[in-house]
Order: sequence, then C-alpha cells, then structure tokens
Amino acid sequence: VEAIRKHFGQEPTVLALSMHKEFFLIQEMLENGANGFLPKEASPEELKTAIDTVVNHGFYLNPEISRHVFGSKYDTEEEHEHLSENEINIIKLICEQRTNKEIAADLNLSPNTINSYRTRILEKLEVVNTAGLVIYAIKNGIYQIH
Repeated sequence: VEAIRKHFGQEPTVLALSMHKEFFLIQEMLENGANGFLPKEASPEELKTAIDTVVNHGFYLNPEISRHVFGSKYDTEEEHEHLSENEINIIKLICEQRTNKEIAADLNLSPNTINSYRTRILEKLEVVNTAGLVIYAIKNGIYQIH
C-alpha cells in the first residue's frame, strides 16, 4: 500500500487482500492508506460487498477483522466530545471520501478553512493520516458504514 500511495497518491482506492491477519500488518496497511482489508479466504459475495462498500462509502473491514482490530464492541462513549460540531461534520464528510473543495462548498467555507480544520482534527485525535481518522470515526461511533 505504501508503494502505491508513494507512486499514485491518494487517488486510487486500495482494498487490501491478504492471507495474513495479524493486527500489526492490518494496522500498517490501513495506516499506509488502504481503504479496507479483506482476508484472502473471503467468499466472492463478501469480495463484492467489500468492493461496493469501498466505492460507495470509502472504507471496509469484514466483521471478523473489525472485531480483531477494534475489539468485540466499539467504545462509543463520548470520547470525541472535545470535537466541535463542525469538526464532527467534517469527519463524516471525510469518511465519505469528500474532497476539501466539496466539503467547503457543502459548509459554505473556503477550502483553506477546511484544510485547517482537517489539520486540527488530526492533531486532536493524534492520528497521522486519513486512514487513522476513518478508523477513529468508526471505532468511536462518529461514522457508521452503511
């Protein structure tokens, strides 16, 4: 994933498929920009679901891997109460793969303002990239995959 992101940037959608299910490998793939992860033994139906979900919602983890990564239940207590309403809205739009320009148009703000919000959000949540932000949003109930 890292090589793909270095060469092509954030444009291509990357759904990682691997026989390895070790947490640190999955975490590394997601931190390096993968839009999802699927075990190699996934059924053709699940592969189709994963592809559709990544295309339409930007992120996919199958339930087994999700439990492995996030634990058996999500911690949905208001850990994100330190985020403003605007920051939470921006996080949701980022999870939907909206660009800064699109988010700015939706919220009647400038793209530079959205970029500033994005930077502040990453700092507040102590994540280093969009994958980390999406993982945080899902884990903490800010964004649900449909």
